[in-house]
Amino acid sequence: RLCGINQFAPIQRCRQAQVAIDNVLNIKGFDLNRTLEMDPEFLNADTEHEHDESVSSLSITQPGDVNLQDLQNWVGDLLADKGADIF
Repeated sequence: RLCGINQFAPIQRCRQAQVAIDNVLNIKGFDLNRTLEMDPEFLNADTEHEHDESVSSLSITQPGDVNLQDLQNWVGDLLADKGADIF
C-alpha cells in the first residue's frame, strides 16, 4: 500500500521498532523536483486533487538532545498499542 502512495519511500523492516535512527530521521524524503516530474501540476493550486484521509503524518520538535532509549521506548509502546493503525 505504501508503494502505491509513494514508490520512492524506503521500507524499513524491523521488529519492535528496532531500526537505525539514521534510517528514519533527516532522510529528506520529500524531493520537489522528483514530485514535479511525477506530477507537473503539483504546485498548481487551481487543480483538483484528492487526499487519502486514512494517511497522516507526525512531526515532533524537541529542543536539545533527545534520549534515544526514551524515544525507542515510546515508539515501541505506540506500536504495541496502535500498531494495527500505523502503516
